[in-house]
Amino acid sequence: PVAVIVSEYVDIAKAFYEEDEPKLVNAVLDRVSRRVRGEGRGKDAS
Repeated sequence: PVAVIVSEYVDIAKAFYEEDEPKLVNAVLDRVSRRVRGEGRGKDAS
């Protein structure tokens, strides 16, 4: 599942960074996964 993959990458980011970077990784991967799966289309163009 996508959530597991995102979680694994966030865990990797946590191994290298302590502050806000893991949150950024989570946000980016969440956004990408939603776009790829077609969720949220039409909400915003950015």
